[in-house]
Amino acid sequence: MNLGNYPHVNLATARKKFHDAASLVADGTDPQGELIQQTKELTVSDLKTSYIKHCYTYLVDKSVKHQSRTLEKDLLPVWGDRPITSISQGNQRKMVDHTYRAHKIQDPSNNNKPLCNGRLYCFAS
Repeated sequence: MNLGNYPHVNLATARKKFHDAASLVADGTDPQGELIQQTKELTVSDLKTSYIKHCYTYLVDKSVKHQSRTLEKDLLPVWGDRPITSISQGNQRKMVDHTYRAHKIQDPSNNNKPLCNGRLYCFAS
């Protein structure tokens, strides 16, 4: 269970979250049950928004804007309203392959458009 990242979540808040979760476990309740239910209702568009916010914590603005544009152009028109739980690993691979073909990328090491899609999927898992 993730309690948050420092400095966004201070130690006192993390401890409170831990004690709250521990009491739920003691009562026989899964503390992530509600979180899992919320995740099932997320769409790819919602995930992209969360992912871009996350990227601002470790990437420069120019890189984040590039990833955002790439996802908006390649991924959202196809899967924007689709629930993330309905996308299999095979679907992800097909999307990356489609991106390679659509942009006529011969050497994947020279282009990071498909990598943006892959990073989004890694963030979701």
